[in-house]
Amino acid sequence: MPSSGYSTGQDITLHFYDQNGAIDFGIGVINFNAKQDVTKNRIKPIDSPSVNQVFYEGWSGSFDIERNNPKVTDYFISQEAAFYRGENLPELSITETISEADGSISQYIYTGVRLSLDDGGSFQRDSPVTQRLSFEAARKQKLS
Repeated sequence: MPSSGYSTGQDITLHFYDQNGAIDFGIGVINFNAKQDVTKNRIKPIDSPSVNQVFYEGWSGSFDIERNNPKVTDYFISQEAAFYRGENLPELSITETISEADGSISQYIYTGVRLSLDDGGSFQRDSPVTQRLSFEAARKQKLS
């Protein structure tokens, strides 16, 4: 919920989908970040001002999940098995829904998504097990 007119970490909801429908990683997403990937180029003619170019290359980001079940691990084990069987691995989509400070809802979709399990978690007594996932997406588009 927004606080004092600003977005907070509780304002976002994420959903993951493949060709079979929703992917349930369970509860426990504790953070999410995304950035637009671009290549910048500056042309520097000797007789005129510089010309700046930007080439859009998709989006990338990461999120952490506090492990409360085997769903994340099982998902990546099944993806690895499918890879070694020579199967075509499906691209995913991520929908991002944000409750804005003015009460409106913004919704975006990342398409052409590939997930990676960057950290399966560290198991220690009296500590949560945090798993880190990263993603690369072809596009991010506004839904509403």
